[in-house]
Amino acid sequence: MLLILIWPTPIRAEPVRYVLDRDRSRAGFVVQTAKEEISGSFPILEAEVLLDFERGSDSQIRVRVGAARVRTSLPLAGQVIRGRDMLDTDRFPEMSFESRELRISRTSTPLNGDLTIRGVTRPVRLEAQIFRQRGTDPGDLSRLSVHVTGVVQRSDFGITGLRNLLQEEIRLNILVRLDSADN
Repeated sequence: MLLILIWPTPIRAEPVRYVLDRDRSRAGFVVQTAKEEISGSFPILEAEVLLDFERGSDSQIRVRVGAARVRTSLPLAGQVIRGRDMLDTDRFPEMSFESRELRISRTSTPLNGDLTIRGVTRPVRLEAQIFRQRGTDPGDLSRLSVHVTGVVQRSDFGITGLRNLLQEEIRLNILVRLDSADN
């Protein structure tokens, strides 16, 4: 799927509020074992997105993710990930992210914020790329795709299970589809 990276010309003086397209959005991850990678995804339950293309500092992003509804590339891995030594989804069925700083640029947008997993909140720095969705005209910011990547350390969030089997790094690969709330 080829999408076009946006760099809008100043056409609006105010921030644009977007709504989440849940069916086409997912929060993906990859963790390495001694022998193979395990990939998976979580549904994005809710997203509040306000983007200001002229003043990125006025942008705001809040996201809730369904940790208890994890899907994985290995059938039993989801059950293990939901367990007490991993995400402990009986106690913490959701994860969340809230932005603190967003600087929209031509290539990659640094996205600084607070990530909460297992009730533990830590600052993270992620990278986002914002694209116009296929079929939209240049300058049309009504339908966007946001691809977010980054790495977090699982022990930072109290994810201590399977230390001998799973590596410390969790690679994030998130795709969010957004529609302007004005549509």
